[in-house]
This record gives sequence, structure tokens and C-alpha cells, in this order.
Amino acid sequence: MKKKYEVTFKMINGEIGHLIEAKSLDRARKSIQDKFEQDLDSPVLALEDDLVLVKANVQYFMLKEYEGYPEED
Repeated sequence: MKKKYEVTFKMINGEIGHLIEAKSLDRARKSIQDKFEQDLDSPVLALEDDLVLVKANVQYFMLKEYEGYPEED
């Protein structure tokens, strides 16, 4: 069963969060690393059709299991 993971890209000018699905945290991390390495000549990282990051601006990324939005009382 796939779980949702929240990836946060820490960048020079801020941060961007994105949700991905994977079977485990290790597979989610490998998926993001593979996207960086797929086309080394490309200066951009295309995560979705509407989400593209400049690789040079990404300092690092963090992953954690997505816990959903907090419920309001």
C-alpha cells in the first residue's frame, strides 16, 4: 500500500512543499534523488506539469510521512 510523503525543498530563496506517494520512506527518497539524476544536463527539476524547480536553487530536501491537515475544533 502506498503512503503519502511530504517533501520540502529548502532553496536559496525559500522553501516549497510537495506531496508524493511511495511504498516507503526510502523509496520516496530514492524517487526524488532519481529525478535529480535523470537528466544531469537539464537545469530544471520537473516534479509535476505545473511544478518545476531550478536545480541550482535547491540546497537540500527533507521527507516525512504526511499526516494530513490538522482538524479544526
